[in-house]
Amino acid sequence: MSKYSIPVDIFNPGQVFACLGFMEAADVLFGDIEGGFDWTKESDVRFVLCTASDKNPFEEVLGFLANAKVIPLVPKGYDESPPSSALFSETFPASKVVKKADGEKKGQITEAGLPCRLESNNQTLDFGHWADSSSRDDFKQFAGKQSAYRTIIPPLLCEIKRSWNNKKLHLDKPFNEMMPIKKGKASFMLDARAAWTPRDLGFSRDKQGYSLMASPIVELLGAIGLNHARPLVSKDKNVQYGIWGAIVPPNLARPVLGGVDVGLPQRLFSFIRNTTGTEKGEYKQVTFSREVNK
Repeated sequence: MSKYSIPVDIFNPGQVFACLGFMEAADVLFGDIEGGFDWTKESDVRFVLCTASDKNPFEEVLGFLANAKVIPLVPKGYDESPPSSALFSETFPASKVVKKADGEKKGQITEAGLPCRLESNNQTLDFGHWADSSSRDDFKQFAGKQSAYRTIIPPLLCEIKRSWNNKKLHLDKPFNEMMPIKKGKASFMLDARAAWTPRDLGFSRDKQGYSLMASPIVELLGAIGLNHARPLVSKDKNVQYGIWGAIVPPNLARPVLGGVDVGLPQRLFSFIRNTTGTEKGEYKQVTFSREVNK
């Protein structure tokens, strides 16, 4: 079994979500994947992926993303006009879809919130945690007027493709790849390095045109990592997540992300989920965490 690893900042929740995203994507694309965190050296915590293949799973996933296109998914029987590029899905995650936000109820999503499929070289990867109508927190960070398949995912894919084609994407430290999150440019709001409030900065960055930096890989892989797992969200905006210290398959890693004890070595972290409003709506933000009961 081949073993590959990358450095990770375990105090940046988005990077932890993205680690699970790498595992989820690799498992879908070529299977037989296991992974876990190695915190033997505290100054150099690593996320490890193991595979029966001799291919580097991190490289394979990023290569897939660099050539992928995004397709919105709609359910069978969708009675509104779907996006021209949409595909009908038998396994649509939400119970009902409405085209307009007016009168929206729990369990419904707007057209802008449709889940997505990434497609490249006859391989596909579906995700859309923000459209999950289960009892779990949907952990939707982006504003209601933003569209995952129109305004969030395409620029992230474009940036990953640009770095990949220019051979500037460092496979040994992929979370160091950064892009500006400018006024009007959406993201999944998962990379803590881009979190902000006017109080933090002393002014509104949207009104000033001020740019913060986030990793397109953290943003996109973080969203994929949340497809089958969620951090634990409390009513006071406190969020808890966990990491695991053993090499395990995805079905064991998912509950640990939510802080569930499944008998593995694990560490728990907590952060405050910020909320900020702009002319495009209200966003929620991931912030840096602290370790719980170390």
